Amino acid sequence: MATKRAQAGLANAAKTTFGDEELKQHVYRKCLQALIYPISCTTPHNFQTTNFQTPTWCYECEGLLWGLARQGAAEKSSKHGEGERIQSLVAVIRDRMKIQEKNKPEIFETIRTVFGVDERTQQETLKQIKTSILEGSSKWSAKITLTVICAQGLIAKDKTGKSDPYVTAQVLLCSFSFIFFFSNFEFLFLLSHTL
Repeated sequence: MATKRAQAGLANAAKTTFGDEELKQHVYRKCLQALIYPISCTTPHNFQTTNFQTPTWCYECEGLLWGLARQGAAEKSSKHGEGERIQSLVAVIRDRMKIQEKNKPEIFETIRTVFGVDERTQQETLKQIKTSILEGSSKWSAKITLTVICAQGLIAKDKTGKSDPYVTAQVLLCSFSFIFFFSNFEFLFLLSHTL
């Protein structure tokens, strides 16, 4: 008896929620976006240990980075030809979207039918989604997680020295390149990133 009431309540909730046109359009756009450009790891980052050639200032601890070598990690990329690299990335994204649309027309048609959208609206929506993906490729954000495996020679951040020492990292974005500054002498870490 209670199960029937719960199922009836869920069915009513689904009907009223799905009737909301704004939510329906949002889900429709997200489905098309996921189909037209599936996120993949075809071009992963290549982080390598970095040695800074000049004294480097840390804005978090308001001091210079210590150590003669291995002060942080940076993505391996050259500053020369960065513009061509970005243009080639945008071209790859554009080609991938064309391939997805050409290879799976029946899925796009099914989504159009399920959401009750006419073909002209679907083409306009796909065009808007493609534009937002291409614009977003230069305006993306990432969540970066740093996990300390081993740290030695850390100095406490408070003046009394009674708190546990911790490490601060400063992230600078320089056209698709991340530079990490670590404010301690000897530091081993594991870097994982999610986009």
